[in-house]
Amino acid sequence: MKGGEDECNGGYFPDQYQFKNFSVLSNGQIHEVYLTQNNGLSFHNERISPSTSLSTSPSLNKAQFMKKFKKHLRIDSENPNILHADASEHSHRSISFIFKNNQLFKYQLHVDNC
Repeated sequence: MKGGEDECNGGYFPDQYQFKNFSVLSNGQIHEVYLTQNNGLSFHNERISPSTSLSTSPSLNKAQFMKKFKKHLRIDSENPNILHADASEHSHRSISFIFKNNQLFKYQLHVDNC
């Protein structure tokens, strides 16, 4: 799938290659991961598991997730089901957590290299 215009230089974002549970940018960087089966992640040294019956560690609903990581998160101004976190105060890297039906559905990795 082709991206939209790049606000940095008027060009276009790189192509994205969509696989069953994730998408990859043409530079090899993972862009988006759906939390299904074994696609968990580690965030601030905590394992976050998908909400499936196959999962061995418990999943967090949105309220639990916000309570646990509140000092690292900010709520999206346009969609309350999206939470954002920066890698550090002056970093150009961030992660977005997208919730669906009160469960973590997917996350997106962002790198601003303007």
